[in-house]
Amino acid sequence: NVNLSKREAEVFLLLVKGWSNERIAENLVVSYHTIRAHVRNIYAKLGVHDRQEMLDLVDGIRMASWRDDPDAEE
Repeated sequence: NVNLSKREAEVFLLLVKGWSNERIAENLVVSYHTIRAHVRNIYAKLGVHDRQEMLDLVDGIRMASWRDDPDAEE
């Protein structure tokens, strides 16, 4: 169970959608450096070191969920 702040959760969802840090910063009207800090916090809370590890973790969770309920919507 990961406790992301509301803003970290927002950033996380955009990262998973494939958005760049720059695009996220523009969309949320914050600085690039603020987004980098959120990304570092997200990685630390998830126990990953980079975006690919984060995406692999998300894919693993999706696959485990699908195996538990193959009729569930993605």
